[in-house]
Amino acid sequence: MLKRLRQPGHGHLLAEHRDLALNLSFVLHERSDSRAVQSAVRACRAHASEIRNAGPDLARPATASEHDHAGVTLWLTATIGLPPLMAQALGASPEQVISVDSNMDPLRPFQFFRATASLFLPDARQQRVGVAALVLRPDRRTSHIAISGVHEWPAERDAAIRSLERLIQGHAGQWMPSRALWSAPAEALLIDEVY
Repeated sequence: MLKRLRQPGHGHLLAEHRDLALNLSFVLHERSDSRAVQSAVRACRAHASEIRNAGPDLARPATASEHDHAGVTLWLTATIGLPPLMAQALGASPEQVISVDSNMDPLRPFQFFRATASLFLPDARQQRVGVAALVLRPDRRTSHIAISGVHEWPAERDAAIRSLERLIQGHAGQWMPSRALWSAPAEALLIDEVY
């Protein structure tokens, strides 16, 4: 069910169409078969295709969000924008970057976009967590480090996850999860909200 995309030095798996639509139904709060979701799926696929040959120069962002991220020991993100280059752009080691939509074990149930999703989350030890992604700017030739917040983990875990939701919503067309995060689309799990 997964399609391999070729990227220099990084294999990336992109979820099948229906799994992307399922995930985006929660982000956009729309039915998985809606025009908005299908348009977002096409945008995600086009983005994944476009960044196959992304050069290391994109790891030098042209702009960055104005957040004080001093003391951040771990970065929380999703597979969005330019994930293979994010650690380098932040000056962090790959071990300091956790992608909640990865296939790493253990996956934990957690409220994400108003429904229970299976996420890969940091362990419970106390640490300062930044929520960020390296995304393409509108010119599609330069990048931007989008930082959506800095939180004390695990005390501010819910706030960190809400920051990540805002980051994904703001760049939904660049989100490339490799798997379905929910067991069913929004119209099945949020039946009072998504018709």
